[in-house]
This record gives sequence, C-alpha cells and structure tokens, in this order.
Amino acid sequence: MERSTVRRSSRRSRQEQEGASSGPARWVVRTLAWGAVATIFFSMGYLSSGLLLNYLNGRGVGGQPEVVSSVEQADSVMSSAGEEVQTLVDMGRRMSFNIYVPDDKSGMTREKIELVSGVMEDDILQLLKTLLSRLHDRKFFASDVGIKNVFRDGETMYLNFNEAFQIALSKLSEQKGSAVMTGIVRSVVDNFMPVARVQFMIGGEDRPSAGTVPQSAPWELRKQS
Repeated sequence: MERSTVRRSSRRSRQEQEGASSGPARWVVRTLAWGAVATIFFSMGYLSSGLLLNYLNGRGVGGQPEVVSSVEQADSVMSSAGEEVQTLVDMGRRMSFNIYVPDDKSGMTREKIELVSGVMEDDILQLLKTLLSRLHDRKFFASDVGIKNVFRDGETMYLNFNEAFQIALSKLSEQKGSAVMTGIVRSVVDNFMPVARVQFMIGGEDRPSAGTVPQSAPWELRKQS
C-alpha cells in the first residue's frame, strides 16, 4: 500500500514537472510553426498574383499603358506622344480676362483673352505681355517694351517695366500717354480683386514722369457716380 502510493506520487510529480517545463516551450513552437505556415502561404499568393498579372499584361488585359517603370520607357512615351503629352502648365485652368487697348480715335477697345490661370502675379504678367503686344500692333510701343515683374501690397499693384517702356511712353502725346496708362490700369483693376490702384516703376525705381505722363503717384480709376 505504501509502495503504490509512492509510485503514484512520483508519477504525478514527474508529469507535473514535464507539463510545467513543456508549457511555454509548446506555445513558442506553435507560434513559430503558424508563422512559418503563414509566410509560406503569403509567398505563394504573392508569386501567383505576380505571375497572373504578368500573364494578363502580356495578353494586353488590365494594363496601364501610361505608367512607366524606367527612364527609357518615359523617353519613349514622351517622344511618341509629341504634342499630345500635357505638361503641368497645360493642365491648369483656362480663364477669360478683359484687356483694354486704346485706339487712334481716343477710344478704348475691350478685348477678351484666355490665359492659363495660376498665381495672381503670374496671371498679371501674362495679361500685360499680351496687352503690350497689342500696343505694339497699334504702333504705340516698340517691340522691346516689356514688363519685368509685378508685386502686390494690399490694394496697390506695383508694375515694374523696363527702360524701353519709359522711353516709349515719353514719346507719346499727353492724350495717347494717358490712354495707354488708363488701359493698363483698367486691365489690371477690372480683373484682379482686391487691386484698386497701380504704381508704375521703371527698373525697380519710382520715376516722377515719362514725358508729360505723371508716374510718381499710383494710378487709380475714377469712380463713376
């Protein structure tokens, strides 16, 4: 009786020791095994999907011809597309603007133009370059008259022209000179809020006048009553 009890006690203690020692190790082994199985299935799925996509692309199904994977492919697409490839500028918004061009009869012609619109200052530069081209066509200015840059301070827009603008403006009569200035001011003020007045500059400097045309103070349109 005592021997049987001793055997059972020793057997129970041995099982408890084996269970205690194998418990954490068993969970670690199971975790590693399941991780290995998941990795195998993931790899098989990845390889299978890659082979399937390559097969479909080879058959011309489901591909994206506008996506390239190398510099050589990009060069090929650009050279083959030619004018059909849009640049970032071409993808901008096209908007309508009014420009005011003086004529030979002391009048003012309003012309609607379309520009690729972006930042206000860039839009004004585009608009003024178009307006200067029209003034050249109507023999007010020579072709070398140009706008260098523009910047805004509150409601005042500063237009910085080159020296040729000053020379060409000084050669005009008082009436034509005032008409040119009014056309420029109205073209800017009417299209670009909150601009209310324009300060003319030459080469980054304020000039008192150009011939009979005053330039020291900002130009502002008369408010219609």
